[in-house]
Amino acid sequence: MNPNPLIFFVLLCVSVAGCSSRIIDSDDGPPAYRIDDGSLCRAPDGFSELAESAGTRQVRSLFLSSAPPDEVVGMVSELPENEALEAAFYLSCAEFARGELSKAVFSHQRRIYQDFRLARMNRGIQRWREEAEGFEMPGKVCHFVFNGDNPDMRNVTRMVPEETTVDDCAFFVFHNGGSHVLLGCSAGRWKTDWAAQPLLAGPNGWDNRRRSPAGTQYVPQPNCGWE
Repeated sequence: MNPNPLIFFVLLCVSVAGCSSRIIDSDDGPPAYRIDDGSLCRAPDGFSELAESAGTRQVRSLFLSSAPPDEVVGMVSELPENEALEAAFYLSCAEFARGELSKAVFSHQRRIYQDFRLARMNRGIQRWREEAEGFEMPGKVCHFVFNGDNPDMRNVTRMVPEETTVDDCAFFVFHNGGSHVLLGCSAGRWKTDWAAQPLLAGPNGWDNRRRSPAGTQYVPQPNCGWE
């Protein structure tokens, strides 16, 4: 008698950490991991060196904290560099894919990673706001949308640090009660090229977790580094 296909499927899921992730082999470096919401987790450039760096080890130790993510971020006076954050999170993705982390623990570590990135973005925005000639600066711009097409005093435009990603801006607006982000590239003095269409924000960034926004109507052309 052939085994029940449903039972076989369930056993297969258990063997790959509950069907929560998928390993995508890469010929030119470490594998990528497709996690349960569709997000693709890739190793940052220079990962082999970053993996053993003091900054990455610090982030990895902070990931082990059971405190709420905002408290973990708040206890650190000097925020870790984004390269260290990316390397530490990639290592968590690998552990989750191998079944070494539960979904709850991985989600907790992911939120710490996201809150650190958000803190870095917020500090960069604050520095820009304090700059007397900030409007002269070229760079990435996010227009945060809180009430659809309706006028809303919370709808604001901010220049963000160069290292800011699409997901950073979308994560920020979603967790502050907004719904969309319109991305822009400023040449200075608010001479800004805007994307053709705002993107929908979700709990982990851009709501579409399965593709890159680069080359779509959701990023400006020419693109100033949005990815």
